[in-house]
Amino acid sequence: MQDATACINHFGRFTSECPQGLGCFASEIELVKPPSAGHIPESFNGMHSCRLPHAPPSNKSEFGFISVRVDSGERANLAFVATDPSTHLTVATMDGAEQTLSQWLTTFNLLVVVIDPYTHESGWIIPTTDRIFAHYEEADVRCAFLVTGNGDGARQYLGKYADRWLVLTDENRELVGSLSLDRLPALIHIGQDGSLVGSAEGWDPPQWRQVLEGVEEAMAWRSRPLLPTSEDPGAFEGTPALT
Repeated sequence: MQDATACINHFGRFTSECPQGLGCFASEIELVKPPSAGHIPESFNGMHSCRLPHAPPSNKSEFGFISVRVDSGERANLAFVATDPSTHLTVATMDGAEQTLSQWLTTFNLLVVVIDPYTHESGWIIPTTDRIFAHYEEADVRCAFLVTGNGDGARQYLGKYADRWLVLTDENRELVGSLSLDRLPALIHIGQDGSLVGSAEGWDPPQWRQVLEGVEEAMAWRSRPLLPTSEDPGAFEGTPALT
């Protein structure tokens, strides 16, 4: 489902300074073209991009699909690290329309994929997120991207996907910090009461499936998207959520 306030009818120029804690200057940010169909978004140069590969890890081998597990044992317990967010935080759409988190939760639970436009990794998961959101389009859950940048930067990073779904921004990473997230991208399910129902950090398909099982249980939705497919990237740890 898409909130009408989430759409902007023109591309803005990304000129703001880096969010606090990114460790870079506005002059170091390289503008990128909006992604076209099938294109992997490029990161804004700054915090992470100088040391990251452009291509996502592959889920394919000559024998077909392979499962790649996240290498760090600490990642297995990520769901227990994240915390309930502050519902008093103000969260804005790409065009600057602001509501508190509690207001975003008035009617539906919130299923959010948090992405960092200063990295390549978050871009790898955007098509997968689009497929997940499309699966729940008729369910009683509000699906949204949460981008750790400003509105213009979010639109440029998401490209065509910015017009398909609600896009929220967290330029100063206040909501990310309130959730105690450690790695991005992240899949977050927040209940109408503001409680954190489920979370998965980085891209680890079994953890994402577990979060979506919680969505289906809460919504009495009896089907779930196939995760992963051969089109999805291989599992990866993600990048620091706060630095």
